[in-house]
Amino acid sequence: ELAGMFLEDSPRMLAEIRTALDRRDGPAVKHTAHTLKGSTGVFKVQSAFDAALRMEHLGRDCDWDHAEAVWLELTHEIAGLSRTLRAMLA
Repeated sequence: ELAGMFLEDSPRMLAEIRTALDRRDGPAVKHTAHTLKGSTGVFKVQSAFDAALRMEHLGRDCDWDHAEAVWLELTHEIAGLSRTLRAMLA
């Protein structure tokens, strides 16, 4: 059930983070990344959790110089976790 919820909610959260990054809205990046971090933590995939944590810190610090690199890492890690979860559900 949690895997299904993650697969349903994570694309929306990523879209919210992308929009917040584009607007340079640090609090929104921080909030949504924090929520995504919690969702990834359930599955004990440290690399995805760490990427979400880095995005959360980026939003907190408004560190726009590193935004694209952290975004690429986060999307890569969430895509990998999503593939794994879809395979488990199949």
